[in-house]
Amino acid sequence: MEKKPIKNVNKIAIKYLPLYALGIIFLIASQYLYSLISVFIGQAISIFSGESEIILPNFLQQFYDGSSSLAAIKSLCLIFIVTGIIMVILRYIRTVFRRLFFFEVETNVSLAFFSHAIRLPKSFITKHSTGDIIQRNIQDSTKYSKFVGDNLFKLLHSMVSVIVVLFNIFTLSRTNFFISLLVVALIISFQIFYSFVIVRKREEKLSVMWSKMDSVNQQTFTNIMMVKSFAGEEKELKKLSEINLKTNKMQYDADIIYARYWAIIDIFSVFYNALMTFVIGFLFVKGSIGLGIATSLILYNGDIISSIDEIMDRINAMIKNSIAGKRLNEYLQVNDDFKVDGTLMPTIDGKIEIKDLTVNLDGNDILKNINLSVMPGQTIGIVGKSGSGKSTLFNTLTKLIDDYEGSIKISGVELKNINKQYLRNSVGVVNQDSFVFSTTVKENIKYICENASNDEIRDITKRVCFDEDIRKFNSGYDTMVGERGVTLSGGQKQRISIARTLLKNSKILFLDDCLSALDNNVAKQIKQNIKQSNATCFIISHNLLNVMDADKIIILNEGEIAEEGTHEELLKNNGTYSRLWNLQQQIKEDDENETKN
Repeated sequence: MEKKPIKNVNKIAIKYLPLYALGIIFLIASQYLYSLISVFIGQAISIFSGESEIILPNFLQQFYDGSSSLAAIKSLCLIFIVTGIIMVILRYIRTVFRRLFFFEVETNVSLAFFSHAIRLPKSFITKHSTGDIIQRNIQDSTKYSKFVGDNLFKLLHSMVSVIVVLFNIFTLSRTNFFISLLVVALIISFQIFYSFVIVRKREEKLSVMWSKMDSVNQQTFTNIMMVKSFAGEEKELKKLSEINLKTNKMQYDADIIYARYWAIIDIFSVFYNALMTFVIGFLFVKGSIGLGIATSLILYNGDIISSIDEIMDRINAMIKNSIAGKRLNEYLQVNDDFKVDGTLMPTIDGKIEIKDLTVNLDGNDILKNINLSVMPGQTIGIVGKSGSGKSTLFNTLTKLIDDYEGSIKISGVELKNINKQYLRNSVGVVNQDSFVFSTTVKENIKYICENASNDEIRDITKRVCFDEDIRKFNSGYDTMVGERGVTLSGGQKQRISIARTLLKNSKILFLDDCLSALDNNVAKQIKQNIKQSNATCFIISHNLLNVMDADKIIILNEGEIAEEGTHEELLKNNGTYSRLWNLQQQIKEDDENETKN
């Protein structure tokens, strides 16, 4: 049974909530024990000053021996050691659960986003930059994991610290407690308002700018050879500099906002400390509290200010990283490519029937009333100017485009009823852009068929006239091709792409202008070898030599079939095909004459 797609990253965090809850339980216990240090110091001061009051919590008083000052010191030290050891153990267990939660969330969020992103429709992917997708998958996944596994936990840690300290103050002095509670409520309310109303908007804008910077970097280095060819280094530097300047300006403005906040809080802290020192001093002089309690209260009030400062830090960090969750969900909530899918898995024999096919994209009819019948093993040549609908036809036949009118039947089964994954596994596609991975020649060829033997790989490379070239490489089939095949020529990359697809032994092949960088004789030999495999083959090409041997050639013009027939038939029609053929032949003759001269 197929897993239900994740539409919100919070569901991943919720899945591991038991680990988080255990961490919180150990956090509360360890933090309470840590807060007792101020009580121990106050109790020690009480002993040193000769006071007899016991300010330890009730559950520890049974272990306290106040019969003499020496006995009191010994028992207090023993209590301190035991509670300290327990606190360390609890902290260790707390950290283990927290880190385990963080690891599980970070791993599964990144995998969930990547799994969903690679299944998104082509129409969505082409409208978003690769840099933006990469930033969300790597940086935003980590930031979100920090948000729920680190920032939120640390915020709870600081809040627990404040609550525990307030509880301890309550046991020592009700007057001090109510003043501290009021101050804490005022400061936290101010923090929440300042962070979510003022800071959040700027952080969201900063996140967008960082994404743009990543996108520019990615595009520049992805197309670095083109940049160098056109001496575009300065242009790319200027482009990045402009975005960098805007980003730094936004960051500066955000830092100024933080500085204003801390100035307000620091002033508030000064007056709070002065107020509480006066209150505690007044209670001590009046005789309401002893020196031990006064010492503990002063320490606790210092802890409150420290914890409140930490709360602001945690809230700001949470705001920055919580934006990552929003950005991840923007992609996760887009329906993937398989939302609308068929269920049938027929045997693909290569027969295709197209009747009254119309494809409308963004309000424009890209294909109009296409009718075409293809028998198994036939080769169909497709010719037309840019924007005539050639690639749209391929994308529709491979279900990269779902929304169309009319009928398409493959092996007698309506295309909409065929399972997408099954169809794409059953057909072979060689795109116009011959992409190769930064690995060996062999690994690139066997990318789809990982279990292909060396003999099968060598046989395929011979069929695409590439075996001799490979043998000349320093490491043969184990030669590294470099990032995006930078060490290969355009023709070599095209032959790797063709070999990779032919290795599938599909009954239907789609070749999208993938012979353009090949010598005409090499292209002819590859087509003959494909013909011998009895696969139905569609060839898009601007070079009519690559389609002249096809069983049927169609000329697309503004989304319609303007002409259809064999090479000889189309020449006799004296139409578009005939004019293109004569033009290309004339150019060829001119080039040959120029070479001779």
